[in-house]
This record gives sequence, structure tokens and C-alpha cells, in this order.
Amino acid sequence: MTFSQHSMLAALVAGAFFVGSGVAVAQQSAQQACSADITKFCGGVAQGAGRVAQCLRSHGKELSPGCQRGMAQARR
Repeated sequence: MTFSQHSMLAALVAGAFFVGSGVAVAQQSAQQACSADITKFCGGVAQGAGRVAQCLRSHGKELSPGCQRGMAQARR
């Protein structure tokens, strides 16, 4: 996966967690915090329909602490 594909995938995942306005900072934080976890656990998952976000949730306790925090913030 190229850097640009990884960045796009991370942005899509972060976008799946956030609805509404005023979440740009939290979105960026989750994207950065989860990028390695996306590659590690969900690199082969097809984009779209929330599949990458679902993959991350299925690996909940395996995710890095930073990604876990980012996902928790995104749910708020």
C-alpha cells in the first residue's frame, strides 16, 4: 500500500467515526493514532461501507493505546 493510499484509507476510517462539525481536531488525532493499526490489522480490507472502521473495532483490545483513545474520542 502506498503512502497516498494509506493516507486516504486513514482519512476514510476517521471519517467513518465522525458526524457533524467541530470534529476536525479529533478526526486528525484518530487518523494519526490509528494509521499503523490500519496497516497492521486492516491493510487487506476493501475501502468503503465502513469496512475498515469495522475491522478496527473488531481488533479493539489489540489496537495501540493511542488508537484506542482516538476511537473513544471519536465516539463522543
